[in-house]
Amino acid sequence: MKEENHNLSLIFGCVSKIIIIKTKMIGSQGAAAARGGNKPKRLEKELLQLRNLPREYKLGKRETPLGTLLYIEIERSAVAGAQSLDKSIDRFYFEILLRDKFPFQPPLIMTRTKFCTPSLADGRDLLVHIIPKKDEDWRPSMTLIDIIQHIPTFIAEQLKASKEGLLQQQTVGKFHLGLQYDMSIWTQNQQCGIFPCKEEKEGQGNRKGLLDLFTIVTESLLLYLEPDQRIKNVARLVAWFTLPSLQQVKRNMDNPDNISFIWRKTEEQETQLEFKMFMKNSQECLNLITKNLKNIGIGVSKVYEKKRKILESEVSSEAATKGINIDDLHAIIIQQEGLLDTEPSRNVVDALMELYNKAIVYYSALSNEKHLEYLQKLRQLFNDARVQTIMSGGTSTKGADDAAKSNGKEESKENAEQKGVEATPPQQSKEEGAGQEASQVEAAQLENGADEGSA
Repeated sequence: MKEENHNLSLIFGCVSKIIIIKTKMIGSQGAAAARGGNKPKRLEKELLQLRNLPREYKLGKRETPLGTLLYIEIERSAVAGAQSLDKSIDRFYFEILLRDKFPFQPPLIMTRTKFCTPSLADGRDLLVHIIPKKDEDWRPSMTLIDIIQHIPTFIAEQLKASKEGLLQQQTVGKFHLGLQYDMSIWTQNQQCGIFPCKEEKEGQGNRKGLLDLFTIVTESLLLYLEPDQRIKNVARLVAWFTLPSLQQVKRNMDNPDNISFIWRKTEEQETQLEFKMFMKNSQECLNLITKNLKNIGIGVSKVYEKKRKILESEVSSEAATKGINIDDLHAIIIQQEGLLDTEPSRNVVDALMELYNKAIVYYSALSNEKHLEYLQKLRQLFNDARVQTIMSGGTSTKGADDAAKSNGKEESKENAEQKGVEATPPQQSKEEGAGQEASQVEAAQLENGADEGSA
């Protein structure tokens, strides 16, 4: 993408020199033309030539804030292989945007018709694929009438590629960073989703600011555009990526409007790009991305980081008691309590904690007050001097037992040192941890992606 920006700057540089030379040569008349006071003669000539297009072509034109926009209708009969298409498509609609510095700036050619999968009707510039392969790049000497008559060949090629499944493996067309786009390209397209959002940006003095953006999701791409504050319904392209280059999406479950898009590394971009957004309808955006990825054969897996708080509505007695044989549980508890008296160890303590918690969960789900009995057993276990010694790393419980029996009598130096050890709090059980409040993050890990995006 760095190369694309570089080429764009060279084009603008050449244009500025040409305008200066022209102004010097023709004086005030050239200056008026440079300001747009007179229509360039080249454009007038091109428009006259378009009247010679075959009858299968129909042409319209209007002026926009971004330049002259040509509407092209091409009848189905002009395209080889169009018989295989749905009969509802009787015409192909294309648009050609001629900017102020045409022909030194190449035209932008877009389609409004979905005739292949994934769709190309998402605002991408198709010029580079319409130009005959022998020419490769736009030259100012090329004419619009020649380019337009190559569009049926382009359509036929894409129909064939779509039928063979090749369009999912390559990117046809491109977008131009920094270029202004008419938002109607996407607002009038039902296959595209437009999500207003604010991007988190680092400001001066490590202060974070918010930048207004539109996140646009198409069948195979995701674009970020910054709205133009001066021209209505116009936005500048900030970044664009193919959906397969999306590596991960993170969303905070406590604040679901906070969402981050993480993009894969590319040859031009050595580090991962992350866009942190505040998006009110983030779930709708995620659903559309997931749907479009699946349509092009890419699987999506979800990973939940950290445990979230379990809601009462999510708990049922059947779910809580599933897989628990309460008679067996009682027998094991009695066995482990006996071992605590005869052979106390860390393993025995951990086992009793887990068993008591299972009993608490079981009886609580059944609204049985017996869960209070096991809750009391768990508390007594935590307060047991032997358990505290074991949890603090001690290898023997003799000193603790003697201290409890002596009831204030003089202790030996060894026992006094052992009694002075501060017990560490017992490790929290998994069941208790499941009910703790924590910052939760929902991540959608995207698999099988190819590094095809542009940044």
